[in-house]
Amino acid sequence: MKELTQEKSTHLKHKMVTAIFDLEMQKGHLKWSVSQAARMARVSRSLVYYYLGKTKKEMLLNAMDFLTRNLYGLSEEKRDYQRKSLIKLLVECRSLYKANPGYAVFCQKWAEKPSVYKDLYDDIRDLYDEKLKSNFPHLSSVQRRSVRVLFYGIIAAPNFESNEIPTALGLLQLEKKGKG
Repeated sequence: MKELTQEKSTHLKHKMVTAIFDLEMQKGHLKWSVSQAARMARVSRSLVYYYLGKTKKEMLLNAMDFLTRNLYGLSEEKRDYQRKSLIKLLVECRSLYKANPGYAVFCQKWAEKPSVYKDLYDDIRDLYDEKLKSNFPHLSSVQRRSVRVLFYGIIAAPNFESNEIPTALGLLQLEKKGKG
C-alpha cells in the first residue's frame, strides 16, 4: 500500500512540475499564479503548496530540483548503471524530457546566468558527475563530461528513437567498461 502511495505522490508531483514549467515558458519568469499551476495540473492549490513550497520561487526551485534529479537518475534505485538499467533509465529520462518542454527552455535561459537556479543545476550536475565516476571509474573527468553530454544528446535529441539507444551505447562501448 505504501508503494502505491509513493507512486501516486510522484505522479502528482510530476503533473505539478510539468504545469509550473509550462506556465514559466508561456507567461514568463514567475508571472504565473499558483491557482493557474493547480488548474493546469488538475490538483488543488493546497497540494501545490504541500509538495512544492510556500512561494512561487520556492516552487520553481523545488520543481527544478525534482525534475533535474529525475532526469539525471539520482534516486537511490537508479544510482548504479548496468547495461539494461542504463538503457531503461535513458528511455525513462527521454520520455520525461519530452513531457516537459518548458524545463528545457527554462534551463537554457538560466543555466549560464548567475542565479539560485544555476547554483542548483551546478550542484545536481556535480552529483551526477560523481555518479558517473563511481560507475565508470576508468574514465577521466573529460571523458565523463563527454559521456554526460552524449547521454544528454540521447535524452534530448529529436528524431532519435528509444530503440536506437542500445546501438548508441554499443558504439560508446560503455557496456564493456561500466559496472555490471
